[in-house]
Amino acid sequence: IVAFTSGPGDAGTITIDAQRLRLTGSSSIDTTSDGGGGNAGRIVLNISESFEMSERNAGQAVEWRGQPAIWRGGLISRSTGGGGNAGSVLLIAPEVILDDARILISTVESGQGGRAEIRADNLTLRNGAQIDAKSFAGATGNAGSILVDVGNRFEIAGNSPIDGAFSGVNAETNGAGRGGDVNIAAGTLVVDRGFIRSSTSATGDAGAIDIRARDVVLANGGWIDGGTSARSTGAGGSVNISATGSIVVRGIDRIPFNGVLGPPPEADRISGVTVGRAQGPFPSTISSNTAGAGAGGNVSLSAPQITVADSAQISANSSGTGTAGSIFIQAPEWLKLSGGSITTQALSSDGGNIDIRAGTMVRLSNSEISTTVGSGQGSGGNIFIDPTFVILENSRIAANAFGGAGGIINIISDFFFASPDSVVEASSQLGVSGSVQIAGLRTDAGQSLAQLPAAFLDASALLQPSCAGRAGPHASSFIGVGRGGLAAVPEGYSASRYFSDTRLPLAQAGDPATSDAPRVAAHSAPPLMLASACGR
Repeated sequence: IVAFTSGPGDAGTITIDAQRLRLTGSSSIDTTSDGGGGNAGRIVLNISESFEMSERNAGQAVEWRGQPAIWRGGLISRSTGGGGNAGSVLLIAPEVILDDARILISTVESGQGGRAEIRADNLTLRNGAQIDAKSFAGATGNAGSILVDVGNRFEIAGNSPIDGAFSGVNAETNGAGRGGDVNIAAGTLVVDRGFIRSSTSATGDAGAIDIRARDVVLANGGWIDGGTSARSTGAGGSVNISATGSIVVRGIDRIPFNGVLGPPPEADRISGVTVGRAQGPFPSTISSNTAGAGAGGNVSLSAPQITVADSAQISANSSGTGTAGSIFIQAPEWLKLSGGSITTQALSSDGGNIDIRAGTMVRLSNSEISTTVGSGQGSGGNIFIDPTFVILENSRIAANAFGGAGGIINIISDFFFASPDSVVEASSQLGVSGSVQIAGLRTDAGQSLAQLPAAFLDASALLQPSCAGRAGPHASSFIGVGRGGLAAVPEGYSASRYFSDTRLPLAQAGDPATSDAPRVAAHSAPPLMLASACGR
């Protein structure tokens, strides 16, 4: 279904109202402006039950702008030349499933990108499905933006068996225009072997990623990133994630390579394929990265409970000349790292800062919080941590530099506990070392948590010799002497007949012959015999 313009007039709008809508194979709904200055039209889908789009083939060979290309179909709105703007896509449905399929908003020259907007109760991107807003190489127009509003569950999972691309949400600029923003609202957001990314590979700045949800989970190599490539001069995009429940980042993708790795050839880019991230062992990560001259974006996380575990990472890195971004974390309840890391790294520029503000606890177990400069004269970033408790177990907090000054570590907590194998340091290999300041009621960094001894206590040495092992006059014994003790029912009186009286029986009343005889109890019993413990 196509609305197309190649002249000064705008393309029309495609509107579909349906109970269910399904696209398979290389099917597509497409609005295009291909020269002439006209704008591409809108695609509006109002679906009352479910929308499903799937691709299970390698696409169709077509000719695009005089060159061979691959057509994979999908929901597509684009501006390909002549100054016209790309249109927008609006999809409204309770259930939306994209299976190795694409929604693409793109611009090739000076036209502005449109917006891809999806509103659903549940949204699933699987097996390499993607939502893309991008500008291609040489474009001067801004890339489009992406808006996703999901009431319940938004899941991004898996990669394509056809081309190896990962499922994801992608906004990128490959030209002079700014990259589009990614805005996501969801009940639960799950990124499992998928990605959400905003990036630039040219002079334009990358757009921002803003996520708001009840719970956010990254697993098995899930990745959220704002980045720049090695040949870019634009700044990286920021990453802002806010959750009312929890943020959990955990695990590594260890599934073997099974697709085509690397960016698609130019002739294939009509399909909008984005590889997303490297395959193979890849930790779940929330990051900003700059590999060029532009500064890296900042990473901000806010949730009552934040967990980074099983080799997962939160990072802001610079492998080029651009300054690394900073990391800001707010956790009103606690931040826990178990085999995870929070780091900023710069190859030669200044390192980024790490600012952590938690309510109750910051706990590290086999983990790391660090700012590092690998070479050059860049200064190490600073680290600020402010909870009630700071607990380190075989962990490290470091602000190190190479040629420049080391960073400053400032820990403000009521209680600071660190095991003997934990380290807090601020150093510089060639420059001036930084400083470490720990303010708290208890700040013994070396002896507060001691390891238990390897040898267990021999409890038998504290016990008396067994009674059963004794013999002779001091051996233990127990003799039963009859009934008695507790009452037959709980509410009865306790009674015992274990007593004796050697006096004579009582005289009958008025018997003068026995009036002076000693009086005796009306009954008698054998004497009570109890043996003391161990004959003592």
